[in-house]
Amino acid sequence: MEKVISILKRKEVSFFVALLFVLSAVFFSAEEANAQIKYTLVVKIQGDIKEGVAVELSGSKLSTPLTKTTPVSGIVKFLKLAKGTYTVTPTKEGYTFAPETKEIIFKRKKILTATFTATEVPVLEKIGMDNCVTCHKSSTPEVYVNWLKGPHGNFNYFDTSFKNNGYSDFLTPESFTYPTDYTKFIGFPNEAFIEEELIAPEYAGKTADYCLACHGPFSTDNEKVAGLSLVNSSGEIDSANSTQVARPVIGCEMCHGAGSLHKGSPGSVEIPYKDPSASQCGQCHNKNFPEGHLTYHPAGAGGAGDPGVYEAYLASPHAKSLEDDVYASAEKKEVKALCAKCHTDEGARQYKDTDGDYTALVTALDGAANLTDFSAVQCRTCHDAHNTEELLEPATAATETAKARSSQFNTCTNCHQLLDSSDAKITAYHDSTANTTYGSDVRVITDTHFDDPSTTALEGYNIDKDSETACLNCHNQHSGNLTINEQWVESPHGDKGGEAWSHYDWKATNRQSCQKCHTATGFANYVADPATYNAANNDFSHLTGSQNEVLYCNACHTNSAFERRTLSSVTFPSGLTADLGDDSNLCMVCHGGRASKKDVDTSITSKGEDGHISSFSNIHYLPVAAILFGTDVQGGYEYSGKKYAGLANKFANHEGNLNTCVKCHMRGEDDHKFEPELSDCSKCHTGISDFEDIRPILTPDYDGDGDTEEGLIGEIETLEEKLLAEIKKYTNDIGRFGITYDASAHPYWFKDTDKDGIKDSAVNGTIDPGETTDTVNYTDFNGKMLRAAYNYHTSRKEPCGYIHNHRYIIELLIDSIKDLGGDVSDYVRP
Repeated sequence: MEKVISILKRKEVSFFVALLFVLSAVFFSAEEANAQIKYTLVVKIQGDIKEGVAVELSGSKLSTPLTKTTPVSGIVKFLKLAKGTYTVTPTKEGYTFAPETKEIIFKRKKILTATFTATEVPVLEKIGMDNCVTCHKSSTPEVYVNWLKGPHGNFNYFDTSFKNNGYSDFLTPESFTYPTDYTKFIGFPNEAFIEEELIAPEYAGKTADYCLACHGPFSTDNEKVAGLSLVNSSGEIDSANSTQVARPVIGCEMCHGAGSLHKGSPGSVEIPYKDPSASQCGQCHNKNFPEGHLTYHPAGAGGAGDPGVYEAYLASPHAKSLEDDVYASAEKKEVKALCAKCHTDEGARQYKDTDGDYTALVTALDGAANLTDFSAVQCRTCHDAHNTEELLEPATAATETAKARSSQFNTCTNCHQLLDSSDAKITAYHDSTANTTYGSDVRVITDTHFDDPSTTALEGYNIDKDSETACLNCHNQHSGNLTINEQWVESPHGDKGGEAWSHYDWKATNRQSCQKCHTATGFANYVADPATYNAANNDFSHLTGSQNEVLYCNACHTNSAFERRTLSSVTFPSGLTADLGDDSNLCMVCHGGRASKKDVDTSITSKGEDGHISSFSNIHYLPVAAILFGTDVQGGYEYSGKKYAGLANKFANHEGNLNTCVKCHMRGEDDHKFEPELSDCSKCHTGISDFEDIRPILTPDYDGDGDTEEGLIGEIETLEEKLLAEIKKYTNDIGRFGITYDASAHPYWFKDTDKDGIKDSAVNGTIDPGETTDTVNYTDFNGKMLRAAYNYHTSRKEPCGYIHNHRYIIELLIDSIKDLGGDVSDYVRP
């Protein structure tokens, strides 16, 4: 019996041990298991139609949107979805859907359902915009005037040199003669020109119907516009003047729907889309926007990483502005007026002139009536519906206390509050110091976009408030996606505390030679035309006091679609040129150094080989491209009779990958932290835990110390130590002042009279034994010293030379040691 009990006890213990093991496994793997859970979305279409509805699913977890078409049941399922947020959009020609889109967030529930109600749009006949204008030019004349001068009216005239005269000239009869040659208008205003345009490769397989889907139909709008009235010099409709030409316009019915029923009973039958929503704009401004149109509409494709303007909008915070907190009650039938100003389309337009800080907004709107008719922020919120170039807020002129502000700046900061009327930082509504309920979030930009002009520090980024693209210079306004911006903030280019941006007042006249690289304005102007660049033309009028710029997005990008500026080649300080064949050329402008072999030779020639040369030639910081190209651009001092490595000797085993700036630092173009990934290197350089561990197979023992396991950087650091010691020895041997080096302090080389390795310091003209202040610059170089000192400094200022071109760096160091009389017999020169 005792034996049986003992066995049972052992089994009982084993059972509980096993149970604990299982529970422990479940507990510790819960998070991992949750990440592996796959979710299911059920989309149900009901109402006037079920079958044949295209349902698109987009979201951050999807590299490309998914699309399914509903069967007879009206139900489709999206399976095996990852945890996250998705946007569902149903579409079918001839139908509207309520809601237009729906956001789905998978957290705990594995299956969620999105239901949409379809409503058939009556098939109506288009009557042509001439019929619309006949009635509305008296009831709403401002609508027609705005349309005519906007991009949809397409009344932008080109003179013989094809420079855009614009609508302003058209309103001044004495300076404007209406053209008889209709080809001087933007676009191609008749069917013959449309056919000609379709020959272009980007329209391969397209017919005239493709164009007329937006620009037409031709017979009802594009031809009939020729008979419509013009506008007089006062900006009013001039019914007696109807001299227009046929041209590709976006007419009234393209946005408002066909008007045959409305024309017959205007008092009782509404036009189908009286207040067109974003989906109407999305008919044309979507992922199918013609590539050939991007010349005229650079943001038409939606911007970098976005499939189209409408698709980008659907995934944006603007489309999701109706948050739970904005409603007056749980029924979500009313929006609080205070929230409506920024969270609804109707409120934004109704309260656009109600401005101020947290206190002012609460005082003005907290007691106002709730909105019962509301929709999310959308296209018509920021754009005038009839002239999309006019925004919600007009531009404002400069005052005694504030700089001029563009329409775009005023429109964006209508909600994303930043400045008061005196250009002082505002206490925004969502600022945590004022609003303890919601706290600070992404809508508040005062902590990142305001720089106190009275301090030398950069507290925030400086916006060119008067620029027509004040906000678009760094943001895609349609998507609101901040991924790249947040990466950029972490990079040296966006580092507000970086020495590169705050060390001097870079806009000062005595810093013009630096502006090409230390300001976004200077860089953009230089890249636009290096041959004629003149720093004196750099305009920093948007900056005040001690304000500076960092390298903003508009330095490298030309528009909100983030198209990049281009350079076919880059000229280095030596006068030699180089080309990496991609956008890396932009990087080379500032990372090519500011001196070369030529500058060192010039200094030596001016004083003679054994002269007393007072100025040190400084290659400057991070001369990466100069080292990358090596002898191709002669960034280092190359001794006569020696051969040196150039770009052709680099990255031969990379097979065209990871061999340029953007391929390594951005992995193509997507990562704006500009930090290489160790994983990119460790795939081939196995066993490394740091970049400094990199040592290609069969690497010689360059420094002769017997260590064949150290990374390439170890080889270079040993040679740097040897060269510095040789410079000091040589200086002593020829009877010149003692010398020492400090990589962190300009001009880097200093006197060291007692040769203890510490910089001398001058107090009342004598050497201070404490050697703590007022260091003495070294001004007693001869030719050999200057060459060697230049190469030593060049190696130190390119801390990643062991990756970019270790052969070139090692060649420079060994040759410098030898030129000073040092023993290089133990070294291996590449």
